Amino acid sequence: MAVALTVKAGEVIKVNPGWLESKREEIQKGEEALKHLQSIEGISKNKVARVRGRLNFLRKFVELMEAGFIPIPRMDFEPLEDPNWRWMPSRKPVIAFDRMPVEAIATVAEYQDKFDRMGIVRPRSRGRKRDPILIGVIGYGGLEEHFILGWWRPDTMKDTDLW
Repeated sequence: MAVALTVKAGEVIKVNPGWLESKREEIQKGEEALKHLQSIEGISKNKVARVRGRLNFLRKFVELMEAGFIPIPRMDFEPLEDPNWRWMPSRKPVIAFDRMPVEAIATVAEYQDKFDRMGIVRPRSRGRKRDPILIGVIGYGGLEEHFILGWWRPDTMKDTDLW
């Protein structure tokens, strides 16, 4: 499905409302399928869990879109958390705030509960000055969606922006 993006004076980007409606319809069909699957005797618990996980992913996607978060193309990113914390229950996520401005850190603190992961899309070109992008990520299985949370211009930052 093609997504129509428009920019008008005084507005942020709007996403085609048909996209959200199609996601809502997919949720409704998934809920019906889940009820049907649960009524089948001997159905695999894994199958039911996969359908339920996909539904939760779709609900979270729609909830974020309705809250005004803008999905962006999926890109390579550096996660802000220690990748090993999930395997060591005694450790909590460690966020590496590698020279991020205060506003970006505040954004992470405010929205970290809405996303499964957060990360920074780093500029690929070292020669030219490019801006890092702060993103929120939701995912389930092989599915993943990225949402833009902000970006900043490192070349214009002052030391006071860091604290």
